[in-house]
Amino acid sequence: MEQLFSNEEKLDLLEYYFKNNRNATTAINSYVENFPERRRPQPRYFRKLVINLLNFGSFEKPRPKKYSKENQNRNAAIVEYFTENPSSSTRKADNELAIPKSTIHRVLDENKFHPYKATIVQGLQEGDYQRRVAFCNWYIQQCNTNPAFQYSVIWTDETKVNNCGIFNRHNHHFWGVNNPHALTERRLQVRFGFNVWCGIIGKIIL
Repeated sequence: MEQLFSNEEKLDLLEYYFKNNRNATTAINSYVENFPERRRPQPRYFRKLVINLLNFGSFEKPRPKKYSKENQNRNAAIVEYFTENPSSSTRKADNELAIPKSTIHRVLDENKFHPYKATIVQGLQEGDYQRRVAFCNWYIQQCNTNPAFQYSVIWTDETKVNNCGIFNRHNHHFWGVNNPHALTERRLQVRFGFNVWCGIIGKIIL
């Protein structure tokens, strides 16, 4: 019944109750006469409002917070799981911990965990760094010797389709309190696949 009355209506009910010397029947008649569009209260409802105000300082009795030792252990298990497995998903945690996803999301949010996205970078092999620096130094030297040298170079780019599946950055997260700045290497050049290639020489697209 409490949910059927707003706080303003409850205040009006108590006002008519006390004006009529705590006579519930008379108070209801006066209340309905002045507010015919509102819901008619039950006589026992006035006493309930008074008791709640005296005991709890509120129109409604506060609901007890259910936070048991079991809940505490459950929340600790969720935090521990994602601390040890930051790249896991809430769906996988649901299956392994037998805890609903909604609860997992709530506990992660309460503990300031956020789903950070990984940055995709090219996976380099040993010696790639030195070869890239050597190429840059060689290119600068050639351009200093011949200013038109850049127009004799074919600049290319490519993408590769391989047999190892697709990494979806939007569906892959790292859970943590702080951003781990995680990197995910994609070693496309050492797997089976085929390239889609494009080149530019001077102002010509190949």
